[in-house]
Amino acid sequence: MGKLMTELGTGQGWLKAGFLGLAKSGKTYTALMLGLITREHFGLDGPIAMYDTEGGSPYIGPTVQQATGKPLLGIRSRSFDDMLALGMEAEQEGAAVLIVDSVTHPWRELMDAYLQRVNNARAAKGLSRRTRLEFQDWGPIKETWGKWTDFYLNSKLHIIVCGRAGDVWSWETNEETDRKELRSVGVKMKTETEFGFEPSLLVHMERDHHPDGTLVHNATVLGDRFGLIDAKETAFKGHGDWKKDRAAVGQFFMPHLQALQPGAHAPIDTEVRTNMDVDEEGNNELARWRREKTIVLEEIKGWLLKAWPGSTTSEKSAKADLLEEIFATRSWTKVENLPLSILRAGFEVVRERVEKKLGIKQPDDDVPSVDNQTTQRITHACEDCGQGFTGLPEDETCFACNGKVRPIDDADQTQEEPKDKPKDKPKSKRKKAKKKTAKAAKKTAGVAYACMKCGQQYMEVPQTGLCTVAGCFGRIVVGAEKVQGAA
Repeated sequence: MGKLMTELGTGQGWLKAGFLGLAKSGKTYTALMLGLITREHFGLDGPIAMYDTEGGSPYIGPTVQQATGKPLLGIRSRSFDDMLALGMEAEQEGAAVLIVDSVTHPWRELMDAYLQRVNNARAAKGLSRRTRLEFQDWGPIKETWGKWTDFYLNSKLHIIVCGRAGDVWSWETNEETDRKELRSVGVKMKTETEFGFEPSLLVHMERDHHPDGTLVHNATVLGDRFGLIDAKETAFKGHGDWKKDRAAVGQFFMPHLQALQPGAHAPIDTEVRTNMDVDEEGNNELARWRREKTIVLEEIKGWLLKAWPGSTTSEKSAKADLLEEIFATRSWTKVENLPLSILRAGFEVVRERVEKKLGIKQPDDDVPSVDNQTTQRITHACEDCGQGFTGLPEDETCFACNGKVRPIDDADQTQEEPKDKPKDKPKSKRKKAKKKTAKAAKKTAGVAYACMKCGQQYMEVPQTGLCTVAGCFGRIVVGAEKVQGAA
């Protein structure tokens, strides 16, 4: 198998349950009974831990003491940081089960804390207070909440969370009035939106009256990832005896507990991040390319205006003439659609021409001629544009036009094409390419085109008159003469 294809389905050994419901629906007590039966089923000796946001711990503490012989441990708080810290401590100290009641409050506290921080910063700048969160705030808030989600899923700890239930609303059409109406179509846990998907066992608790007149707590399994008790319902009657209540809860949820494999751990890798190839400003490669192209075009415009700032006919004509000389077009729209490499080289020519016109910088008179530079013999050439090379590129592709680069042998440079060759005789693609390259080599026989800066040799002068080697932009010369296109 490869690096990513590893064995899955090796089992899960840790209960990740969630209860949601309205007030007094039995969430806390049922969660406690499930926690006690989980501790007993797996033969754990650790204490029951609780993150208490609603003050329920004093009421269930005596039951925990009787059932486990240990006190109920935990903290009464609504801080998100406290919830996460308690969870980590419970795992480290070997707690049997962690009960979070309720997970709704730390979510609200996290939002309130973020808004308070924003308002403190605004107050320091003399700005008015904000009364609610805005779209751009949700990114950092959800990123912070994600720390709890990752811990909940990946910790080696049985965790049961309780949360208040909220309605799921949807616009539906009233068949009688043919008007849209907002209706409740379901329930969800009042917490961070995506966290409601995380529990492997999710139960909806409702308070109802039994036909015999007694009050019961209905439990509906909204989701069981093992599929053993999914969508099943039951009614828990209060027996006034925690042992009987524990037995009833255990009987209903036991199929899910039995499917858990003690010691098995199937964490989700939350550390790996997709490489988006963005810079510190969030720009990817395409965005950086577009930005650089915009900058080069603005630079070209700026230097043209520096030389001809007015809008007279003569000045417009002068700018168009220079564009035509450098880019072979008088259309600015066409210039905007030229490749970035050509724009870069063209910008250097524009700047040099403007500097010369305004007397900003005089051309160097002591630039060494190509005759005084050490150059190598052209041994390869492009089949399409005739670009010369002193060696074969790694990808055998011309950097100027992406054409095929092939060797130039002596026969290519000296052999004349037969004059009496039949015109209707079919030619292979390779023979055509060979002939084309031979013509390109023959075209520059005895003439040395080269860059004054890096010494790169050419069989034809580039359109801009500048070297096309990345980062060079040197001027192209023939011997000691400057060629057309260079300043």
